[in-house]
Amino acid sequence: MKKEILLLLFIFCLFSCKEKYEYDFSNGKTTIQMDGKNMVAEAVGGFESKSLFSSSFLFRDEIGLLSGHFYIAHIPYPPVNGKYNLSDNGASNFFTYYAIVNDDVLLETYKLKPDSVRSVCEITNFNSINGFISGKINAVFVKDSNSSKNIKYPDTIVFSNGNFDIRSKY
Repeated sequence: MKKEILLLLFIFCLFSCKEKYEYDFSNGKTTIQMDGKNMVAEAVGGFESKSLFSSSFLFRDEIGLLSGHFYIAHIPYPPVNGKYNLSDNGASNFFTYYAIVNDDVLLETYKLKPDSVRSVCEITNFNSINGFISGKINAVFVKDSNSSKNIKYPDTIVFSNGNFDIRSKY
């Protein structure tokens, strides 16, 4: 009887395991290095107003739970090709932050490293027909002084060699 129960438990566990998450890139995609590790994220965007756009790069674990959120707000719309400094001032254009999360639980927040010349967003193309914004991004983040100070997470996170395409139809 004990063997049958263990066998049933094993079969239940085997069939209840989730498959590897398949990213949905229909609204956009980001490829980027985080501390030298190649990463991929869903890129989604939304309008704050008719003249301002925001975007989120959503990193997920192997079963699809949200693990990181790279956010950029106040992107002038329609965007103009060029390089723009990222900001940690919530009232300025290209305001950004990064958060480590476990799906819907906030674990750690990061703000831009002060005076980092490497924190730049470059808009390289805007296709007004299909609404896609393309560009490059690099950013250096430090733990927010108001965050939990969890030693499990690094004090600094460097995003480099980022490329993105985001749908932006109003």
